[in-house]
Amino acid sequence: MKKLTTLGILLLGSGMAAAMPLQIAGKPGFAIPQGSTFKDNYDSQFQLAVAIEGATESWVKPIMELGYNAGHDPEDITTAGVKTQKDGGELSITYLTPGVKLVKETQVGSWKVEPFALGGLGLFQGHTSSFKTKTNGVETGTTASDSNGGWAVNLGVGVGVKPTTQFTVAFDLRYQVFADKLALTKVSDGTTKRENPVFLTPGVLLSYKF
Repeated sequence: MKKLTTLGILLLGSGMAAAMPLQIAGKPGFAIPQGSTFKDNYDSQFQLAVAIEGATESWVKPIMELGYNAGHDPEDITTAGVKTQKDGGELSITYLTPGVKLVKETQVGSWKVEPFALGGLGLFQGHTSSFKTKTNGVETGTTASDSNGGWAVNLGVGVGVKPTTQFTVAFDLRYQVFADKLALTKVSDGTTKRENPVFLTPGVLLSYKF
């Protein structure tokens, strides 16, 4: 996965640089787990992402994003009076999603404003650190670290403001799905439910056009 990620960035960067001007962006965000199973198992954590975007005059722009979710700590779960805790078991996710960004620049007073939407489909690599399981405070087992990968879906909307012709500050909201190897299984009311990690990720996008 690491080799694939590096190769993808190099190929996209070199190809886009040869064909068009580039816009480089950095995005700090906050990944919030969704879904009845997944949000009960992990907490929210910071996400950092960088993106290479084709700075064309067209409203359709190619984009490649590389992101990293810092370790999501497992939550304590209490079922029928039994409290289960994990000592360790942090989940981190690295993803790479090529995609398309749709941008419409408008003039609002003296400001140039850019509403946008984007979509990407790529790959991710997830890692769960080793952990010890405790039931009502008593250690009941140890689980080794594990790594899995799969498909990454990255959808978002936002609005940017351009204080200069080269610099853009944007606020965006992402809907991100990481399928399928990290899916969690939960039995509730006799029904087995399987959920992929899903996040809502608000963030600030800082972009510079070269």
